[in-house]
Amino acid sequence: MSCIASDLTVFSANRLSAAVAIKLEPESLQEIPYTNFAVECHQNGRLAFRKTFYSHKMDTTIGEFEAMESTETNPSIAVLYFKSISYAQLQRDFPKTVKTTGKLGFYSFSMFNKMSGDVDDIVNGTFYNEDVRHAIGEYMRKERFCKVFTNTNRTGIESDYSLTEFTRSLPFDSCSDDNTIAERLIEAWTRFSIDNTDNCYLSHIFVNNTYWSKSLDSTLSHAMIQFQLNNVFQKTLVLILSAEGIPVGQFGNSYTGKVEERNPILLAHVPPKLRTLYPDHVFQIEQNQNKLITHKDVFELLNSFVRLSKGQTIQPTDPEFVEWRMEHKRGVSLWQSLLPTKRTCVEAMIPDEFCLCMEHMLEQERIYNETDNMAATLYQKMDTEIRARHPCIQETTRVADRNYTLVHNLNSAILNGTDEYVEFLLFTVHAYSNGLSAEKNFFISVNGQFKHMLNGERDIRQAYPYVTDGTGSMCMAGFMDRFCEMCHRKFYMSPP
Repeated sequence: MSCIASDLTVFSANRLSAAVAIKLEPESLQEIPYTNFAVECHQNGRLAFRKTFYSHKMDTTIGEFEAMESTETNPSIAVLYFKSISYAQLQRDFPKTVKTTGKLGFYSFSMFNKMSGDVDDIVNGTFYNEDVRHAIGEYMRKERFCKVFTNTNRTGIESDYSLTEFTRSLPFDSCSDDNTIAERLIEAWTRFSIDNTDNCYLSHIFVNNTYWSKSLDSTLSHAMIQFQLNNVFQKTLVLILSAEGIPVGQFGNSYTGKVEERNPILLAHVPPKLRTLYPDHVFQIEQNQNKLITHKDVFELLNSFVRLSKGQTIQPTDPEFVEWRMEHKRGVSLWQSLLPTKRTCVEAMIPDEFCLCMEHMLEQERIYNETDNMAATLYQKMDTEIRARHPCIQETTRVADRNYTLVHNLNSAILNGTDEYVEFLLFTVHAYSNGLSAEKNFFISVNGQFKHMLNGERDIRQAYPYVTDGTGSMCMAGFMDRFCEMCHRKFYMSPP
């Protein structure tokens, strides 16, 4: 077997240039002088192994920039951002991470509520707000002279390090899948944070995970143990969060599924010195763990630590304060303010269709489904809109075993004394594609969520994009708007 290390700057279409390759000698240590490189091993003329590597120590993108020192009272910030993990999923499928973060003193926020169906908007809003003079990344880079290490431009400023080729090449590694890519990105984030413990930095890695695995749990818990062993927690605020919970599918068209989809994760570790110096602030963040919070509040939390000072005050959440925040579309810092016990989705600026606080309206559901009238109305609405908007769909049908209207409403705590004005209806249809072949006679289930305005009339509005369930059809498009482009020709069209 022969192995080479190749510079990924010449990587193109899964091919590496042998002209810049370094032959690796067996059982010997060699320093590879590349920032992004791949190791390939061939046996009998065939590729037997391939793995991509990134070395931030070799990265010269940053040039001559010297970062300021990170201190226990002026910490760095390390953010690991997943696309989709729900709070319940974290407890259920990440036991090692839950146990490790609990032992290490992480704060865990059980009522974290997403505010949008657009992941880009959610992540951008975590690092940027128009009413604040600087984005988080820009302030740390230009005002605090910190390094910025990220695989995305969502921090508000470009990375000082080049991860593009490393990230782009990961899918071509041996045995690569969504989980191994996620694990490699976590490893790069961990290594950078450990190697720069004494430097001021913002490390932010976005992991576009779709599935979870036991190995991902092990990778994440191991990263936190390495942070502890290498004193990263002493001078760094560490956040682990997600943009949303479990993506909507067939399971999502249920009460439990809706809760999991709207309830992402947030874990936060505050440096121990700050816990000693700011006991009043620590009280705020501890008490806010079981309060209704959003990604806007996470932005304000980051903003508090970016601008940390001895004179940083506690901000009481009186009615005037809450009203001003709502008017300016600003969240509330979990570090500087104690959130109201009965904070409503309206006060947190969470649209009704994403509000966690729901009740399953069984009696109203029984009334609607006794006559079949509501089901007929929803089917007619979905059939008309799907066939009009999606030319690849030939017809739709009602589902024999799911021809049922589910009904939910905001619960009494979130209504907080106001009259009910809306209820949410969930309904499913089957959609059949054009050009079906005899061998691939598939259909897709399309889930619809609607607002029913309780104004005395049958005022029904779409509350969420139509979502496809690809479990039985091999299509994982997610939103119906992507089905024709992503899956129609691949799985459904007859061969020429």
